[in-house]
Amino acid sequence: MSTINMSDFLHKEISGEEIIRLWFNASIFHSDIDKRKRLKTMNNLLSENLSSSFLFLTVFKAGAPVGLLYKTIENLSAGNFMISVPDDYIKYDKKNL
Repeated sequence: MSTINMSDFLHKEISGEEIIRLWFNASIFHSDIDKRKRLKTMNNLLSENLSSSFLFLTVFKAGAPVGLLYKTIENLSAGNFMISVPDDYIKYDKKNL
């Protein structure tokens, strides 16, 4: 078992992927002892509230493409083969209208 100290986090970027891994593997789905120690160290540096806020924002941001995909295909059915595309994704060219 490795030891985790504060210097593992100082002057380093913590990616959203790392935050998800730490939270999910340390406490939500698994009980990985090393990840739990690393999460505790990060929470001591940032505070648990800030760390969990980063987790929420990371998961929310990661889910945005899924929401867009849903909005695009939500009306698909055996009788409807049309997809919806948000207006801000369509570039109008006056020559082609």
